[in-house]
Amino acid sequence: MYIGSLPELFLDTDTAFDILSKRQPHYKNSVLLLELAAKDKALLLLAES
Repeated sequence: MYIGSLPELFLDTDTAFDILSKRQPHYKNSVLLLELAAKDKALLLLAES
C-alpha cells in the first residue's frame, strides 16, 4: 500500500457469496466491507479461487 492510498481489503469468494445470498451470520459484516468501498474508504480485491 502506498502512502495516502486506500486500505486494500482482500476478500475471498465466500465474502461475495455472503452478500449475494444474505448468508447469516456473515452477511452484516460482509455488507459493511462493501459499504466502505462504496464510500471510497477502502479498495476491495476479490481473490480468485
